[in-house]
This record gives sequence, C-alpha cells and structure tokens, in this order.
Amino acid sequence: MRTKDWACYLCGYPLASPAFKAIDKTYSQVREERLYGKKRVVEEQVDISYEPEREFLREMQDVPVVTCTDREETDSMYRDPPLITEEVTEEQLSAQGAIEQEDVYETTAVNEGENKPEEVIEVYQEAHEETEISACNIQEPEIISETTELNKDIDTAEEELADEIEAESAKEEEPCKEPAQDYPEPVTEEPVQEETEPAATADIYITIDELLTEYAADYNLATAKYTNKILRVSGYAAAIDVKEVLAINYIRLTDESFDLTKSIQCMFDKKYASILMSLQKGQPVSIQGKYTGSLIAMRMTDCIVIQP
Repeated sequence: MRTKDWACYLCGYPLASPAFKAIDKTYSQVREERLYGKKRVVEEQVDISYEPEREFLREMQDVPVVTCTDREETDSMYRDPPLITEEVTEEQLSAQGAIEQEDVYETTAVNEGENKPEEVIEVYQEAHEETEISACNIQEPEIISETTELNKDIDTAEEELADEIEAESAKEEEPCKEPAQDYPEPVTEEPVQEETEPAATADIYITIDELLTEYAADYNLATAKYTNKILRVSGYAAAIDVKEVLAINYIRLTDESFDLTKSIQCMFDKKYASILMSLQKGQPVSIQGKYTGSLIAMRMTDCIVIQP
C-alpha cells in the first residue's frame, strides 16, 4: 500500500506506480502514530511505586546514634607535657664559665706547639736544595722524533697522487673516436579516439509528461504498450549518480517539477561515466534505452544520452 504522498507506508520508499492501494494518510502521519503507540506502552511499563528515599529513611531508624567525646577532654589528651625548669645559682654559672676558658687555653697552646714557622721554613729549604742537586746530576736521554719520518711519507704520497692525476688528465685530453650510431626516428603516436556507438532508431519518441499521463489513465494498457520497447524520452535530469567502483550509473528523468516520485530511472554502462559527469543537475536531456516496466519504479536499461 502507498500513502497519500506516494510512499510506502512501512519504509517510506517512493512508489510512483498507481497500481498500489492508497491510504488517506501521509507517511509522516503513519510514522508519528507508530512512534506514539510505542511510547505509550513504555510509559505504562514503568513502575513508580518504589521510592528509594523513604526506604532508606525507614532502614536508618534502627541504627544507633554515635556521639563523639567532649572537646575539652580530647584537647587535654593531646597536649604537650609541661616543661620542668630548675633554678640555677650564680656560683654554678661562674664555675661553668671558668671551665670553658681553660678548654680554650689548652686548644690554643696545642696549636702553637704544632705549627712553629721557623722549623717549617728550614725543612722546606733543605728539601728544595736536594731536588735541585738531583735535577743537575740527571742526564736527559736523546729523543728521536718520529715526525720527520711521517713528513717524508706524506711527501712521497703527495708526489704519487700528482703523477696519477697528470696521467688521467692526459688520457681525457685525447679525442675519443666513437663509431656513428644510427638512431631510429621517433614515432609519434596519434591519440586514439573513443568510438561512440551509433544510436539505434527508437521505436517510440515520447516526453516524460506524456508517459506519466498515460500511466495515470490506464496502468495495464501503458505497461503492455511500452514494456521491452526502445524509447527515446525527453525530460530533465533531476538526479545524476555516478559510482565507478560499483558500476552503478543512472539518471532520474523528471518533468519541470523535479519530483523524484514521478520519474523514470535510466541505467547506463560504466563506459558512459564521463558523459554523465559532464551533465549538470536540472539540464534538459533526451535519453534512449530499453523500457523494462514499472514494478517498483519506472526504469530503462542499456541507456545512452542523445546529443542535441
């Protein structure tokens, strides 16, 4: 069955054929009624009798209340113990100061005894004189430098490289006599032109308006008249779909209203994809193909675009 706006009442697919039984509703009205019925059923199934807040309060009535201890008692538990101060007399302070002064005098006396400047100077002078005498008696060995040998090797290597470079340059200056080669002449390939199939003569020449009018008047008579016939239909390209990967290429041909529910689907081979891509939406066009009927939608196969 189809709706009032020429669509399937279940899925909304456009049904251009008048053979389907019509209902007095649009597809949007049928869909709203269907959704509203589902919503009513869901609302009735919801149980709102259970109230979690009241259940929680009812369970908490039997729980005993636990109170914390008094603040003053807790503060007294964590206080620091009192400091015990003793009274110190003046005699004890004076005795302690005398002991500290004696320690200072002992440390200074020890340091003075260890570091006597005169003795240190004499020891340093004796050691310095001994090192000078030993340095004079030592004879320096004769050092043979290896740098002279390395310099000689470098000079000889440079001379050999210079000789090799001169020999190579002399060879390059000699004229090279190569035999003349006969090269083939370049072949220019002419661009291959695409062969376009000649359009076969159509059995019936008709416009999309005339075809739709005949189907609206008598569906069975129009189906018997045009099925398996070569038609050349003139109209407007309301939709152009080119999918080279899936090899699906078609044009929906309509009248000036561009209503896709009242259109004929024209199927093309993948070799005509470039021609379809050159067309523009809404452009007037004539298409020739084999009419296969209108079970779900009016359709033509093996179509070609007739150039004006």
